[in-house]
Amino acid sequence: MMKKIIIISTALLLGAVAASAQSFFSWSSRDREAKVKFQYDVNFEYNFDNREFDRGKEQFTQSATLYGARLTPSIGLKINQNINTSHKIMMGIDVMKEFGKSPVSVNGSPEADNGLENIRLFRELTLYYGIESKLGRWKIKGYAGMFPRYFSEADYSKAFYSDSLRFYDNNLEGALIKALGPKSFFEFSFDWNGKFGQDRREQFIVASYGRHDFTDWFSLGYALKYHHYAKTANYGSVVDDGLLQPFARFGFEHFAGIQDLSLTLSWYQAFQSDRRLENGGRTPGGAEIGIGLRNWNVGLRNNLYIGRNLMPFYNSIDNGGFKYGHNVYTGSPFYRVTPFDEDKWSVYDMMEVFYEPHIADFLDLRLSIVAHFPDGFRYAGMQQKLSLVFNLDRLLNPETPRRQSARIRRTRKSSVPGVIIGI
Repeated sequence: MMKKIIIISTALLLGAVAASAQSFFSWSSRDREAKVKFQYDVNFEYNFDNREFDRGKEQFTQSATLYGARLTPSIGLKINQNINTSHKIMMGIDVMKEFGKSPVSVNGSPEADNGLENIRLFRELTLYYGIESKLGRWKIKGYAGMFPRYFSEADYSKAFYSDSLRFYDNNLEGALIKALGPKSFFEFSFDWNGKFGQDRREQFIVASYGRHDFTDWFSLGYALKYHHYAKTANYGSVVDDGLLQPFARFGFEHFAGIQDLSLTLSWYQAFQSDRRLENGGRTPGGAEIGIGLRNWNVGLRNNLYIGRNLMPFYNSIDNGGFKYGHNVYTGSPFYRVTPFDEDKWSVYDMMEVFYEPHIADFLDLRLSIVAHFPDGFRYAGMQQKLSLVFNLDRLLNPETPRRQSARIRRTRKSSVPGVIIGI
């Protein structure tokens, strides 16, 4: 089932490209005069996240105060093939500092590691090829190599990707294709995040997102993810983690005269298997109701999930003695619904109150309080969060009116901090 959906999504994107192949590959002598230009970009993120989960006995994730900043500059060349198509080759670096995380002078302590010194803050290089082309009424963007995760504009829920993964695993290693039409948006990504080794698992994540706006107030869409978690040379078993989310969104802001008044109805269907088990297949699912309310830059967001544990192997131990946990599941562990791997229906509610003023198109500021109620509305704790994001590309290349829609704004403002074991 998951393979068929992935093949269909890929075919839709490739079909749009093939339909205008002639204009895509043509070269115009008139455009050759200034076809090569110097290109640069800078993205900065400042994040604060105070997590207090003592009330829930830290059964889903740990309490912590996470505070840090990231800078991802890049430089390269842009080649204008014709008036519709351009290419670029870029190289950059990912620099991230978690405030307060520095070496101590206690001999033998793991926190005496020199890897915590400032010189070791240079985490990864980014190296990628990018292409952008207008094909009729469609705009296509593609990337190949190692590039920042924020290039993805798909509005995946936290059941797919937690805030922790978005912040600490900042780069995709593989490919990304985006297609934007007058009323539609599609995206496909491939992230090869594990190379086979003696004690390192081979693994990759294939993801896709699509949405079509039938009217100003009604949209249909989908999101899907398949995570292949293979074994190492020394131990392990193959685990498949698939998740599909069809959804419908109703937006009433135009009628109410406010910034946001929306209702989103979703169904999550998971496809899980641990191949070492004789009957290792699991297909849990559940429904989610999302409500959005915002005016005067103050908003309320509430997601109510009613269903079964979407992470049935979360507490399983592999043949090497390691817990699957966040190694297999990239989403928020609150979608386990109950603190143990129980196969029963229950409820998880997440409520967020936030303030998000518009400072500039290239600068996002968000202050919020998030409360979590898993396991049948039992209060598990809350977060107090502050994020500031500066993106130079949005200043140098202003978005078109279509790309300034609420859909895109919600997506790029969702990456806030968190430990990789958290939410």
